[in-house]
Amino acid sequence: MNLRARKLATGIAVVMAVMLPALPAQASSVPGVAKNVKGSVAVKSYTLSWGAAASNGSSIKSYQVASRTYRNSTKTWSPYTYKTLGGSVRSYKLSLGNGVREQIGVRARNAKGYGAFKFGAALTTPNVPGAPGSVDAAAGNAQARVSWAASSA
Repeated sequence: MNLRARKLATGIAVVMAVMLPALPAQASSVPGVAKNVKGSVAVKSYTLSWGAAASNGSSIKSYQVASRTYRNSTKTWSPYTYKTLGGSVRSYKLSLGNGVREQIGVRARNAKGYGAFKFGAALTTPNVPGAPGSVDAAAGNAQARVSWAASSA
């Protein structure tokens, strides 16, 4: 309530109460982008981690991860595949083969819809050699001779 004073022509002051409309509640919108998005690779895996996205007035219901693989043979990226995770999840690990280039991103969802994707760097898993083949060992006098064929992977 706002009180206003008004002086009448007769010189008498009159105090009036004026009702102002209430401010509208802040409208909610789609979530902001996930914070601190980081990708890391290990042997045969890519892990994406992130901090919580701003909820923008409506709680985060889930996160959606998008991933795509670089095809060396055609020098193109595959279409994205999507995975939905719970609203409290903050990381996702994708199992891959050796020497695979992958890009993964994440976006949050609330009651208003999806926010924008935030992507980690496109990273390549290390190439790890396979086990040696045709291992042969021969015992000698206080010594041993070992030979093997190089890995094919």
